Amino acid sequence: MRVSCLPSAESSDKLNLARIGTNARQATEDSSAIAYIGEPTNAASRFSEPILEAAGILQLAGISGQRAMRKLLTGLNDGRVSPRGNL
Repeated sequence: MRVSCLPSAESSDKLNLARIGTNARQATEDSSAIAYIGEPTNAASRFSEPILEAAGILQLAGISGQRAMRKLLTGLNDGRVSPRGNL
């Protein structure tokens, strides 16, 4: 498993919608991507979700990165997550 960290889409409590879109599209361009951990807020998730969903990439949002990784790893071990699949 490889983890790619993308630039934050938040600065000074403001969402950068262009950055959110860029990050989501970057994930869709990686053929090995199976999940996207982020966004920290519901508003940001609503913007990135359609981009990721169209590519079949699972989005784990609204929870800590540690909890999201645990959920993703558990899903992989249980066979509930597969490339471009759902949890």
